[in-house]
Amino acid sequence: MAVSMSTELHAQPAFVPHMTLEEAQRLKLDDMVDIRLSTGQFVAGKVVQILDNRIQLLCSGYHTWADYATELYRFAVYKSISRRVAHRFPGLKKGDLIDVNPLLRHFGWKGSEIVDFDGGQIQVSYNHNGQSFYHWAHLDDKTEIAIIFSKSTVQSQAIDDEKNLHIALQLSFEESHQRRQQRAHDEDEKNCVDNMVSSPVLHGLIAMGFDAQAANNAAQICPNDLNIAVDIASQIKRNDNAYHQQAHQPQPQPHGRPDFSCFGAIGPLLQIIHNHQQFMKQREKYIDDQIEKQAQNSTLKAARRTALRTEKHLMENLLRPQALNEFLEHMISIENLFDALYDANQKQLQKVARQEYGGNISHYEGRPKCLSHAQSFSDLMFAGTSVYIKHFKDWMQNVEHECEAHNIKIVSKSEVHGKSIDRAFYKAFYVYGEKFGDAGYQHMTDVMRCSLVFDNFFDLYRCFALIERLCKTDEIAGGILRVKDRFHPARVPFGYRDLMINIYAPESKIVAEIQLHHALFYRHKQVSHDVYKKARLFEEGDVNMAYLYADQNMRSVVAQRVYAVQDEVDEKVEEKNVRRAHNDRIHDCDGKPMTYGELFDAWYLGKYIDAFVHQDYGAKNEIARYTILMIITDEQLRGIGFLPGTINRYRLYLKELDST
Repeated sequence: MAVSMSTELHAQPAFVPHMTLEEAQRLKLDDMVDIRLSTGQFVAGKVVQILDNRIQLLCSGYHTWADYATELYRFAVYKSISRRVAHRFPGLKKGDLIDVNPLLRHFGWKGSEIVDFDGGQIQVSYNHNGQSFYHWAHLDDKTEIAIIFSKSTVQSQAIDDEKNLHIALQLSFEESHQRRQQRAHDEDEKNCVDNMVSSPVLHGLIAMGFDAQAANNAAQICPNDLNIAVDIASQIKRNDNAYHQQAHQPQPQPHGRPDFSCFGAIGPLLQIIHNHQQFMKQREKYIDDQIEKQAQNSTLKAARRTALRTEKHLMENLLRPQALNEFLEHMISIENLFDALYDANQKQLQKVARQEYGGNISHYEGRPKCLSHAQSFSDLMFAGTSVYIKHFKDWMQNVEHECEAHNIKIVSKSEVHGKSIDRAFYKAFYVYGEKFGDAGYQHMTDVMRCSLVFDNFFDLYRCFALIERLCKTDEIAGGILRVKDRFHPARVPFGYRDLMINIYAPESKIVAEIQLHHALFYRHKQVSHDVYKKARLFEEGDVNMAYLYADQNMRSVVAQRVYAVQDEVDEKVEEKNVRRAHNDRIHDCDGKPMTYGELFDAWYLGKYIDAFVHQDYGAKNEIARYTILMIITDEQLRGIGFLPGTINRYRLYLKELDST
């Protein structure tokens, strides 16, 4: 169905496409806004970081950056677009035709087909240079949505370069479109007039209301008989209308595999994403049947919607070749970051610690994946996140108490928690369900999980040995079931390293996961996880095709460049704090000089003391230690995990210490 003129409602509240610059400049941490994604869709986002004009937002579990100085069109008042109902075109449904002007990608009006709805926003499919693309826009946005053929009848000029597109976005969109429309009309009229053959028949046709082009053509064919010329002009007009409608009708996509070869070497990766989309559609009927067999199927339906929406967002973003290239570069630069942190000194420390305290690890590595015992997916989630999770929490608290008793220092942790039901649903029915059938949910080994973080490898592997002992003394069924020690291999794809332990949660046969992290890696876990969420879309068997491509094609582009992470210290604020408090921090309450260890604690660097000692930077007496503090190099500090901001803080404290 094509949308007709009568479907527009006249009385509607004003549509405001974006914030003013002043409104954007007033944004602060934890503010909520509507943010426009690269797909065109507006979603709710929470401000989590501000760096000058650049703002990082958290949107439904993932992060995005936007710069209001150059991308003001992406910022809108909270809920003003993402939750605004449509006041134009009531009664639309999937498959209807509508004109779209996808400003963020292919500037210019085009016919399109509606494929999805989200409140007042619609997703459309349109063709550009023989390829099919998707775009989101709000129905009330007159700069991007119009009645079919009301705008796309005029061929707007292509704006290919980024500079011109940026200028166009800053203009009034309505005005810029009207100018283009008028220019095109004037050009057509000029061409017609230049080719006209002046005659009474021509003047008669124009007087009767025929357009200049049709009148001129008819007058040239029949210059002496007005009645015949009228018939000819009428036929020309009918042919032109039919041709125009056919030319602007969205072309149906051919059946079978689309051709992504025009995108060059990344074409196969785009094909994988497309195949993933098709797979999700193909699974719909099967998963509908599976849901009906489960208890609490209304909850599962909601989980399914959330899971699919998350996957859809990831795939839509990666279908943009520019975004896919950026993702592939980040994959290598993040691996470079972790490899730089995990230098020869750290590897030697890990090797010694594993040999001394993790002697039995190899016994658990390489074991087959263990299964959770449950009658259904619903039973597994209920047992894991509601019944046995308390037993697992109590047991992990005992692990923490034992660590404290044995002087094993846990510097950070994430409490025992259950896997979110939407992610569990997707993994059970779309990932494992495809591989293992109806019982695929049993292959989930992280329905319950927790993390412990250490600042040295000795404590990390001592904790492993302690967990191994407690599994035996507490009679945990099966003891340690499986271990993945990603600190041990010479090379790890994506760069992130940790030690993962699977056990059965106490008094159950539900597999739980304990993660042991080193602070060296854990401080950057989020950037690694953001890449992993996208990378898992490209897994085919035991091979990640995105990583394989990046490894072969992106290393020469990225070279040794490491992923840029925000410094953990604001240097200006830190310097002010140092000046204000150094006198309190270099003397104890009795006015005596602090010891080496007390100084590090006072400087909030206590977690690095053990690393100093393990690197032989810890001398036998305090005088020697103070000497080492003064002469240690920045490179050596980086080797034990100091970030640039931490090094600056360390130098400021030393400067004040030396002045006393």
